[in-house]
Amino acid sequence: MPSKTLPTWLQLLAILLVAWLLKTQLFGHRGSGASSDDWTPEQIHALAATVKAEEVVMYTTTECGYCH
Repeated sequence: MPSKTLPTWLQLLAILLVAWLLKTQLFGHRGSGASSDDWTPEQIHALAATVKAEEVVMYTTTECGYCH
């Protein structure tokens, strides 16, 4: 008898499917290696049109992570 605390293979498959769908929906089917530098202005405008101001978080720092 399978343990009720462990997910079944079907549940695990469903979780992976949902995670994959969220990833592809959120990132527009782009590969994880795609840089934001590769985006066209039209793609940036299309992405900006899909979010509200309260959904955007911007970070800044006084230090350069790439400067040595």
